[in-house]
Amino acid sequence: MREPSRWWGDRARPGHAARLPRTGRIQPAHEFFGLGENDTPSMTGDLEMIEDQLTERPFTRLEAGSRRFSRRNHDNVLPESFREGLQRLFA
Repeated sequence: MREPSRWWGDRARPGHAARLPRTGRIQPAHEFFGLGENDTPSMTGDLEMIEDQLTERPFTRLEAGSRRFSRRNHDNVLPESFREGLQRLFA
């Protein structure tokens, strides 16, 4: 559960993800991205890029989801994002 700060670490996360195997002996995993609809354009654009990457090259046994929370931004989205992420994980 996190906001998709793709810029962090000189955009290391997408580069790392590109090198991971997509199939084979991979453990089941869950990933949830939440951000506020009033977040910065760079954050909303980064989420779109992550969603596109996962659609174009999905991981076997990865359940990924995302949500844009209405009337929220980077400063106040965290409680709702954590709640939904945990609900998805334990549902």
